[in-house]
Amino acid sequence: MVKSKKVLSFLLAAVMIICMLPVSATALINDKIMAEYEDYGMFEVTVGEKTDLEWTVDLNGAKIKEIELNHGEIPEGMDWDYKNIQKLHIYGTPAKAGNYVLQFKVTLDNGESFNYSYEILIKTDGVIFSDQTVYLHQNEDAKVNFDIDSGIASYYKVELVSGDMPDMTLVWNYSVKPYYYAKPANTGEYTAIYRITLYDGRVIVHTITVIVVEQGAPLPENDSMECNAQVGEETYLEWDYDNSDGSEIIETEFIEGELPEGMEWSSAEDNELSIYGTPTRMGRYDIAFKVTLENGKIIYYTFKILVVSDEFEESSETVRVKINEDAHIHFKDGHDDSYYDIEYINGEIPEGMEYTWGNAEAGYRGVPVKEGEYTATYCVILFNGRMILHTITVIVYDGDEPSMKDSETDNTDSDVKNTDTENTDVDKLIYGDVTGDGKVTMDDVVMIQKEIAKLVTFNETQMKLGDTDGNEQVTMADVVLIQQYIAKLTEHFPVEAKG
Repeated sequence: MVKSKKVLSFLLAAVMIICMLPVSATALINDKIMAEYEDYGMFEVTVGEKTDLEWTVDLNGAKIKEIELNHGEIPEGMDWDYKNIQKLHIYGTPAKAGNYVLQFKVTLDNGESFNYSYEILIKTDGVIFSDQTVYLHQNEDAKVNFDIDSGIASYYKVELVSGDMPDMTLVWNYSVKPYYYAKPANTGEYTAIYRITLYDGRVIVHTITVIVVEQGAPLPENDSMECNAQVGEETYLEWDYDNSDGSEIIETEFIEGELPEGMEWSSAEDNELSIYGTPTRMGRYDIAFKVTLENGKIIYYTFKILVVSDEFEESSETVRVKINEDAHIHFKDGHDDSYYDIEYINGEIPEGMEYTWGNAEAGYRGVPVKEGEYTATYCVILFNGRMILHTITVIVYDGDEPSMKDSETDNTDSDVKNTDTENTDVDKLIYGDVTGDGKVTMDDVVMIQKEIAKLVTFNETQMKLGDTDGNEQVTMADVVLIQQYIAKLTEHFPVEAKG
């Protein structure tokens, strides 16, 4: 949730004050009470994870008489108390991402009182991945803006995960999108990965590649087009280059990717680059071309084609959740690839819950407040081209949980799989299966992405199983290979060929 400018101003002031205090500080409260703060300031927690925050204080013999919440709203799924424990206690399982500023008035049994502020950033339980490539001239001043979709959310933290950018200074603050001030001294290619946390709780892992060319050389450009096709339907996709400056295309090279089966490409003399034909196999295809112009300029152009199936599949599931209890419902595991698009068709969502989706998962989250049976249908399109009409029924009950029928499933967070693969006999395990469930699925893709973003730490076995290209590292290249394996674009990983 994005706060108003007034609240953000208060928030920034609070952060500045907190940053000025040492980790263990002694503060004078109302000129009389000396208090040692063991926990205070900015806390980071994650949606769906059990959380227990405590503030303990030495009041020189005084006792807490009362604590009142003066300002702010307790995050959904959490509660607070202080009675019988002589400390402020905020606990529970947060259900909604966002930034929460809470101010409490603490009254002591000797009549003294003071205010204490909590600031809690609740992060989403998923990660958004993005990337960009930028071309710069050697020894020339440049400003490189990060190409990330932050919406209207402010920036909480920008951290370098890996890589380096020589001769470039990173600039950002809570209201300014990150950018480099650059004057690169040497030519070459440089890549860095950043983990960016926003005040609305979203976490973005952004990879930025900067390619420095000699001064005076034409700077290449990047361009792309998202397009769809359907199995069995004749398709014509075209990039019409704008040569208003009079410079013609002199060469077009196919440099990366795989054309959909049944399709071809051509570069006509009238500055058109086209892909055409009747695709016979569904899937996602990223096809890159290098286009050279008469004036020496180079354009890298990518067709991002999703070939969808020529028929809809149908799937359904029934999930039971208890009234007035936080729940996070995942759509069923049969959706075996990332989500490309999901559209609501019809039906009802339980009151108190909301529908959310991203590339990695889709489902409902929230606290259902009304008993009943709620059924809704969605059109689901996956990155492997499958189209599914998915119907989900949620039964909200009170009292003891009814027994589930064979046709019903439990896709709530109460049934979380153990993702810690401890078996050291790698020969009996499967490359790509870092969750240890005996199969390679999108759960493994998400887990590897979290490891790359330093949100989880793999053990030795997981590192070996995640290294599908055999370069002794787990990187985004392994993510791509696993996605291709799931989409049945390949049957083996490169590491298997190395023995």
